[in-house]
Amino acid sequence: MWYKLVLTGSFLFMAGSMVIAQETNKPEELSHDIFSVLQDNSQGGKIQLFQDPELHVLVDRNIRINKKQGVEGYRIQLFSSSGQDARDKANQMQQRFIELYPDFNYNQVYTEYAAPYFKLRVGDFRNKNEAYELYHSVRKKFPSSYIVKTRINYPKLEAESL
Repeated sequence: MWYKLVLTGSFLFMAGSMVIAQETNKPEELSHDIFSVLQDNSQGGKIQLFQDPELHVLVDRNIRINKKQGVEGYRIQLFSSSGQDARDKANQMQQRFIELYPDFNYNQVYTEYAAPYFKLRVGDFRNKNEAYELYHSVRKKFPSSYIVKTRINYPKLEAESL
């Protein structure tokens, strides 16, 4: 019985996601409750959803978990060091990178701390081939750089592509 509930909820979630992707032009609208959106986006009719309240809790929990974790992907590590001045060196490398690549999205430049190392990583690449495009340019100016597999932020969807 519970598996039917999960399958039904998954179907509703996927169907609702398709409705949102087809009918919305604003990325911020994608974060609304899927069940409310289904009811609000009806074209001239009224959609009533009858569901177990636990389904709503399950979908909300899944959204919260996935929002925090990101996905498996790749970044280019430009710098890693430990020591008293490691943070300052990482910040200097970050400034240098931003100056050398002014067109690069600065929201994808990350200074991370994993005790005892400060690391400077750039990019949110879904596969290694995407990372190689930037890596070939970066390695000339940052010879100790290399590609690392890590968790990346979800790619932003462009409103025009929806």
